Amino acid sequence: MTVGYVQQSQSASVALSLTVVAFVVGEVLTTLRLRRQVRSADVAGELVFRGWFFVGILALPAGRSLFPGAVLPGGATTFWIGLVLAWAGLVLRWWSILTLGRSFTRILKVSPDQPVVDVGPYAFVRHPSYSGLLLALLGCGVMVGNWVGALGSFVIVLAAVVYRIRIEERLLLDSIGADYRRYASRHARLVPFLW
Repeated sequence: MTVGYVQQSQSASVALSLTVVAFVVGEVLTTLRLRRQVRSADVAGELVFRGWFFVGILALPAGRSLFPGAVLPGGATTFWIGLVLAWAGLVLRWWSILTLGRSFTRILKVSPDQPVVDVGPYAFVRHPSYSGLLLALLGCGVMVGNWVGALGSFVIVLAAVVYRIRIEERLLLDSIGADYRRYASRHARLVPFLW
C-alpha cells in the first residue's frame, strides 16, 4: 500500500509537528486577548462555527484512516509545497492579527469606536486572518498527504468560515456602518478580486 511522504520521512514528520505546534500556540495566544466595551455575537453562532471548525480539523486524520489509498502524488515535492502553503497561511494570519491590534478578538466582538483597518493585509482583502487560516489548513492537508482528508477538511472549514464571515459582517455594518460599507465595496472577502 502506498503511504504519504510524511509517514516515510522523519524530517517531514518533525516539520508537520512543528507547524501544528506553531498553529496551536498562535491560536492560544490570540485567545488570551480581551476587550471591554464591546458587543458580542450570538453564542449559538460561535458554537456552530467552532463545532464545524473542529470537525474540519478531525477530517484530516479521518481521511487518512478511512481512505489510506488516497495518497497525494508527488512525495517530497508535494509535502514541501504543503509546508510552504501552511507557513504562508500562518504568517498571513499572524500579520493580520498584529495589524488589527486591540480590535482583534477570538469571539466576534465589535465596538462603535472601532476603526476600519485598511492597511497591511487588510489593504487586499477584508478577512485576511481567515484567508491565512484556510491557507494554513490547506497546507497542513497537503503535508498529511491524503487528498480525501485535505479536501474534506478544507471544504468543512471553508463553510464554517463563510458562515462566520456573514455574522461578522452583519455586526460590523450594524456597529461601524458607512465606513465599513465603503471599505467592503472596494475589497473582496477572502481572495483578492474573487470573493
